[in-house]
Amino acid sequence: MKNRPLLSVCLMVLCIIASMVVWGRERFIKELRPSPIERYAAEGDNITICGKIYRQEQKENQDEGGRNMSIREILKDGEPALSKVCHPVTQFDQKLWDLLDDLKETLAQANGVGLAAPQVGILRRAVIVMDENFEPMELVNPEILAQEGEQNGLEGCLSVPGLWGYVTRPQWVKVKAQDRKGNWFEVEGQDLTARCFCHELSHLDGHLYTELTDRLYDSDELDELMEENEK
Repeated sequence: MKNRPLLSVCLMVLCIIASMVVWGRERFIKELRPSPIERYAAEGDNITICGKIYRQEQKENQDEGGRNMSIREILKDGEPALSKVCHPVTQFDQKLWDLLDDLKETLAQANGVGLAAPQVGILRRAVIVMDENFEPMELVNPEILAQEGEQNGLEGCLSVPGLWGYVTRPQWVKVKAQDRKGNWFEVEGQDLTARCFCHELSHLDGHLYTELTDRLYDSDELDELMEENEK
């Protein structure tokens, strides 16, 4: 009888240890199990736009012209530069070329599909957009000439990390822009590329995609949403 309190304490300690083991096992399994986002990626689908993109293959970025490109800091939502209208590019010189190279390097390192100059604190109308083959396109002083159709899908942003939202964009877009030497050209894109054109060009006028979505999802909420869609 005198040992009953001691026995109770021992049983309580054993229960606590068992609970911790079960909790640790479940957490370990959860960390190993791919999320719905990663499972979609394994199937070759892209589900986040203009932010981190989940896809099966990632291409290595290469330096251009023998210059060591720099990875610049990507500004986060709330930084003043992200809400300002950018100035047109008038000088097509080495300074611009360095900016474009750094944007591409920064975008590759972040595993994104689009990046605008104001996102690295430069208020100039220049963006990088990945095309259908995931090759970077340099767009200087870009403007949308025409658009058609409608698509509704998830978007994210390197300046709004960890959040996604549904945004309606045109299905097809035609853009006019200049290259790094000042030559004008036109380019068309649909689906993901059209969405990316609209997203990045909005940055040049001080707007984020968060202004166009009804709500934002964090990674856990997005996993739950994808699991519901899989049922």
